[in-house]
Amino acid sequence: MSQKKETISGVSSAGSTAEQTRLYVQTNAAPSNGVAIFTRTPDATPLPFGTFVPLTGFPPNFAPPSIFIPAGPFPTEGAGTGTLLPGQGALALSSDGRYLFAVDAGSNEVSSLGVTPGGLRLINKVPSGGIEPRSLTVHDDLVYAVNGFGTGTISGYRVGLNGELTPVEDSIRTLSSPDSAPVQISFNHDGTLLVVTELFADRITVFRIGNEGKPTGMTLNPSAGESPYGFAFDRHGKLIVSEAFGLRPKESAVSSYHVDKAGKLTVISASVPDFQQAACWVVTTPDGHYAYTSNTVSGSISGYRVDAAGKLTLLDPDGRTGITGDASAPADMVVTRDGRYLYVLNTFTLTVDTFRIGSDGHLSLLPGVGNLPGLPVGLAIG
Repeated sequence: MSQKKETISGVSSAGSTAEQTRLYVQTNAAPSNGVAIFTRTPDATPLPFGTFVPLTGFPPNFAPPSIFIPAGPFPTEGAGTGTLLPGQGALALSSDGRYLFAVDAGSNEVSSLGVTPGGLRLINKVPSGGIEPRSLTVHDDLVYAVNGFGTGTISGYRVGLNGELTPVEDSIRTLSSPDSAPVQISFNHDGTLLVVTELFADRITVFRIGNEGKPTGMTLNPSAGESPYGFAFDRHGKLIVSEAFGLRPKESAVSSYHVDKAGKLTVISASVPDFQQAACWVVTTPDGHYAYTSNTVSGSISGYRVDAAGKLTLLDPDGRTGITGDASAPADMVVTRDGRYLYVLNTFTLTVDTFRIGSDGHLSLLPGVGNLPGLPVGLAIG
């Protein structure tokens, strides 16, 4: 897929973080799924740089409230579930920022949306290859989806020159079992491997991807801890995985792994506890120095220092590097390309919190956005 930069509202959508002007949130509403969009605050406002406002904006010199109403949502023309959707990566942007891909978990589809100055436009929809897709991943012109409970499958798509999705022939594969409850799917950095966490099976499954974009082999890896959930690769290619430990209080943890070319995992740090409940989503900073997990039941964010070998050290003794609040249910997270800001989607309070990331990895809360529509899932920045 082309790496050409595209201008959105006079700002390039590829390149430095200063050019990353949009935050996308999926509604997961039934029967009509959609995506709400926020843009970075203009210099004329009194809000700190790094906070977001609705795409529609507001008059110059107007001081908006600390909680905003989103623009849109822009329809995917598919259906959400209208319920909680466990999974990291329900939204995914192409590397050039021209296309946004969304799961339509209620209609078992994947939508391709073109990014425009005014918002989003539907390009096409394709069947997800199973029931209730919950996570997507993109590498060059390949998109893969993982389908949830009862099917446990992955399926691949090619992205055309105009952003249309076409299924990759013979790309549907079954995971270790139909009821293994897959949570997330993601390519590694060079697109040669495809990783899936299987929550109920306590496995991390890795597929090798051939030249035609098809899975050519599958490696079943036992998780270091119980209930592997979200994950992210650091800049050195180490795999950082959260472990929810059956949602038991104070038992959540994070593990790190070396990943070889065949997809075999070797544990580096095994189940480093964060003393919180329901560690789920994971992000890493671009410099590879820090990883964060959202503790959905505890209403907190735990930060870890990651050394060059992938070893994890908890930043705060109590595991509470950031606080989103009781009953907020923090879920999806994204980090800006320069590593300065962390955005956290709070499922139950229908808000997105903004944190500034300090040089030591600690977090400072900034004004957020709120009144999100639906029961939101998925967060992307571009």
